[in-house]
Amino acid sequence: MKDIKGYDTFTQIEPIEKGWSGDKKYYVETVNGQRMLLRVSGIEEFERKKTEYEMMERAYNSGVLTSQPYGFGLCDGGQSVYSLSGWLDGEDVESALPRMSETEQYAVGTKAGEILRQIHALPAPENAGPWDEWFIRKIQGRIDFYNANPIKSESGDLCVRYLQENKSLLNGRPQTFNHGDFNKSNLMVLLDGKIGVIDFNSYNKDHGDPWWEFDPTNWGNEPNAYFCTGLIDGYFDCSPPDEFFQMHRYYLSYLFTPPLTFDKFKGGYGIDLFIGYPELWGKGIGTKIIRAMADYLIHDRGAKVVCADPEENNKRSVACWQKAGFVPLGKVPNIDDPGKGKISILMAFSDNQQLMEEWRAAKV
Repeated sequence: MKDIKGYDTFTQIEPIEKGWSGDKKYYVETVNGQRMLLRVSGIEEFERKKTEYEMMERAYNSGVLTSQPYGFGLCDGGQSVYSLSGWLDGEDVESALPRMSETEQYAVGTKAGEILRQIHALPAPENAGPWDEWFIRKIQGRIDFYNANPIKSESGDLCVRYLQENKSLLNGRPQTFNHGDFNKSNLMVLLDGKIGVIDFNSYNKDHGDPWWEFDPTNWGNEPNAYFCTGLIDGYFDCSPPDEFFQMHRYYLSYLFTPPLTFDKFKGGYGIDLFIGYPELWGKGIGTKIIRAMADYLIHDRGAKVVCADPEENNKRSVACWQKAGFVPLGKVPNIDDPGKGKISILMAFSDNQQLMEEWRAAKV
């Protein structure tokens, strides 16, 4: 870390545990009082992190209220990649909403919708391929997964049929610059009451149909009706077109088509983790235990795959599994609380690197 440009001006470096990503994150202060966010990732993440830094830079330069980009490069003797950006003082929307009145929740939603519209005002790359062709391939991949799964469901069959019969809805869909992970935990209520956005994510594609970013699974197990209504009203100036809801229904059908097949999970184990003492949270203990258990199951018990399904809204847990090397495969119903609409993230780890790369590329 000492080879980061400007490191000699750092007077305070504090680790940050909050968040989904496997990045190492730090709050940094400098001798002149400048406050920044430092992210450090493995060198294998160089291209993706470069893209995300450029996404943030592009949004900031267009006037979107986001962190000011300060620097990007290699550190740790070329073994890691880092980015430095301005610190946004405030609280994430997800944490702030429960304390707000319904009117305030709606107002925050409208501000978020205005920000998303501002992001979508930026054009997609000139060489972007047709959205319908890309998304139809994505749909077909999920349908193939579903058809290969020996366990079917009435709702799954209904979603597959709807996707196949309504592909024409994708024809001519426009493309814009996208945030990639626009959700409540990546929106900040700043000290002056304004709403800022953080954590641009190239994993989920940095351009595409702007309405694809209204993925309802991004808004948690129990979406806030006032915030979500405000989001749509803010984006569309209180006049959402009928076409939006048609596309929303279509994308919902894709998202809730069961995305997984069991052939890759033969010889697999499922594990879970619970640390009961809060004073032991945030110390990296969970990550070490998870990885040690996964390595044991693979090398001593012959496991081909090790899986877990943390709840989607348990951000600390999801981040812990990711730091241990687990890849998020998709969103699935929470089996511990069936019928309540709660969502889990199915995650998996294997020492088969080809399989791991397939999962990272598929983002099912």
